[in-house]
Amino acid sequence: MLWLYIIFYFLSVILISESLKYFDTFEKDKLIILSSTLTISTFSMLYFIGLNIHVLILPGLFLLLLSLIFLYLKKKHRKPKHTKSIDYKAFSLFNIILIIGFGTYKKAIYLDGKWDAWAFWNTHAKFLASDNWHELFNPHIDHVHSDYPLMLPATIAGFWKLSDSYTSFVPILFSFVVFYLLLWSLYSFINNRLLAISIIIYLISNYLFYKEIFSQYADGLLALYYLISVASFYYLKDKNYKLMFVTGFLVFSSMWVKNEGIAFAIVFSVVSYLSFFRDYHQKFKYFIYGGLFPIVISLSFKLLIATNNDITSSLNRTIIQVFDMNRLKTILVFLLKTIYELFPVILIVIILYIYKLGLKLKYKTGFIILLGTLGVYIFIYMVTPNDLNWHLSTSASRLILQLLPLFLFLILNSFSATTKDYKFF
Repeated sequence: MLWLYIIFYFLSVILISESLKYFDTFEKDKLIILSSTLTISTFSMLYFIGLNIHVLILPGLFLLLLSLIFLYLKKKHRKPKHTKSIDYKAFSLFNIILIIGFGTYKKAIYLDGKWDAWAFWNTHAKFLASDNWHELFNPHIDHVHSDYPLMLPATIAGFWKLSDSYTSFVPILFSFVVFYLLLWSLYSFINNRLLAISIIIYLISNYLFYKEIFSQYADGLLALYYLISVASFYYLKDKNYKLMFVTGFLVFSSMWVKNEGIAFAIVFSVVSYLSFFRDYHQKFKYFIYGGLFPIVISLSFKLLIATNNDITSSLNRTIIQVFDMNRLKTILVFLLKTIYELFPVILIVIILYIYKLGLKLKYKTGFIILLGTLGVYIFIYMVTPNDLNWHLSTSASRLILQLLPLFLFLILNSFSATTKDYKFF
C-alpha cells in the first residue's frame, strides 16, 4: 500500500506536468518543480479531508481526475506546446555540488528532528496517523500548538499510516525533498547560471543552513512555497492567463504550511493586484480560482477545528506595544545581528546591489511582497504576549530562513539583468 501511495505521488507529478504543456511553452525543469510543489500541497490537503476514510481513496480519485483532464486536453489540443529540455550537463554539475555538500554536512541531519519537531510537527503527524487524530485538537492538551497548519504533518502522516510505522526515515526523507526542491528552484529560476551556482555553493557550505533545513520543522517547506509562489508569478504572468491558476494555488498553499503563510498570502494578493492584476482581470480571476481550494481547506481548519494561538487570543491586551519604539529597535537590531551571524554574505550582497544598481528595484512587486511579509513578522514581535527576547531568540533564525531563498531569487535576478551569463559547458 505504501508503494502505491508513492506511485500515486509520481503519477500526479507526471500528469500535472503533461497537462500544463497544453497551455503554453515551458522549460522542463521548471515544469517538474511546479508540478511537484502542487502535488505535495494537494496530497496533504486530501489526507486532511479524508482522515476518516482510507488514505488511498482521495489520492486515487484525484489521480483519476487528473487523468480525465489530461485526456480532455489531449483530445482538444492534439499536440502539447513545445517544452525546452533540461541542460543535463549543467544539471549534472548542480547535482554533483549538492552531493558533495550533502556528504560533507550529513552530520547536521537530526534523526528525530530538533525540539519543535519532537514537540509539535512530528507529534502532530503521529496524531494524524492514528485513529484518535481528533485528540490533537483537544483543548485540554497544553503546549502542542494544535493551531499550526497541517501540510507538513499531514504529508508525513500519510506515509506513516500506510507503512504502519512511525519511522524517522519519513520526515528525514521529506526534509531532503524540501532541501532538493528549494535549491533546484533557485538554480532553475535564477536567470544567470553563474550566480545561481555560486549562491548554491554558498548555501550548501553553510552548516547552519543545513541544520535549519534538516531540523524537520516546517520553515524550510514554507521557504520553498514563498520562493516558488513569487518565481511562478514572474515565470507565468506573460504566458496563458489560465496558468495564473497555478500561482494562486501555490500562494494560498502557504497558508497550509505555517501561520506566517497567511500573512504572505494576503500581502501577495494585495501587492500583486495593485501592481499587476488590476490591468489583467482574466489573470486575476484564474489566480483566485487557483487559490479557492487551499483557502477553503485552511479556513475550515482554522475556524472549525484548530484552537486559538497565544498571539491572537491576547491581541487586545498587547496591541498597545505597537507604539513602543524601544521594542521596535530591539527587534530590528536582533534581526540584523542574526542575519550577520547566520548569513553574513547576504549583507555583502545587499551592499553590492546598492552599489551597482542603486535603489532601483528590478523586481519591484516581489521585493514589496518580501518586505510586506517581513513587516507583518515585525508586527507580530511587537504584539507578542511572550517575553520579547525569548521570542526573538527562539524564532528569528527560522523567520530569516523562510525569507532567504525568496530574497536571493529577487536580488540575484536583479543582478542577472545587468550581468553577462556564463556557459559552464
